[in-house]
Amino acid sequence: MPDFLQHLDRHLFYVINHDWANPFFDAVLPVMRNARFWIPLYVFIIGFSLWRYRKQGAVLILFLALAVGFADFTSASMIKPAVHPLPRPLHQRVSHQSRTLRNRL
Repeated sequence: MPDFLQHLDRHLFYVINHDWANPFFDAVLPVMRNARFWIPLYVFIIGFSLWRYRKQGAVLILFLALAVGFADFTSASMIKPAVHPLPRPLHQRVSHQSRTLRNRL
């Protein structure tokens, strides 16, 4: 079974990087991947929640921050070490199959 999953994983990696390629997303998605890109959205959500809902907005923001922090801690510190994820195909020798932006820049 693991061989089947590894083959499926490599196949999906190849399909996504070659058959579903799109020059628009090749340019846009690396920018959107940067965490700083999303700061204006977070500031807007916090500001709007505080402006529109006052005390309830502050409570909402507090609980959202706690939920995000708890989810991040749980996944990174507990689940990931317990599952021992296999390396992604990108970390293996598949450079002949994958398109990278480094080659294009």
